[in-house]
Amino acid sequence: MQAKFSSTRDMLDDDGDTTMSLHSRASAAARRPEPGHTVFQFYQLSNTQQDSISQKEERLGNLSRQLQSLQAQNRKLAETLQRVAEKLCRELYNKTGGHRCSPCPEKWKWHGNKCYQFYKEIRSWQGCEHFCIAENSTMLKINTQEVL
Repeated sequence: MQAKFSSTRDMLDDDGDTTMSLHSRASAAARRPEPGHTVFQFYQLSNTQQDSISQKEERLGNLSRQLQSLQAQNRKLAETLQRVAEKLCRELYNKTGGHRCSPCPEKWKWHGNKCYQFYKEIRSWQGCEHFCIAENSTMLKINTQEVL
């Protein structure tokens, strides 16, 4: 191994302390890969990254399908729970003659075996639709004042 440095001036750092940089010719040669080898390394790296992207896309697809499945299960469970709560409330009402049970969430109204929520906020149709989906509910369109 051969040491290589330029001059003593190059060996002084900003504070005037002596520094020395040793470079091996063998290591310099090792750092310079042949052009064909560099292309091959780039090709390998590119393929590895492409595989990684493909795996992530596949995982994202799987997670999206799982999310949809879980959302469907959640809707079915909510519907089942709603039916059970309605049945229980009807039975309590019939047995006690005026039980004030409600199968609906807080601040919702129970009418005709269904739960309703009224909002005074003004929203676009699409905004209401998104809100209802987030609340695991459906939007009701009322065509006449009599229904209210």
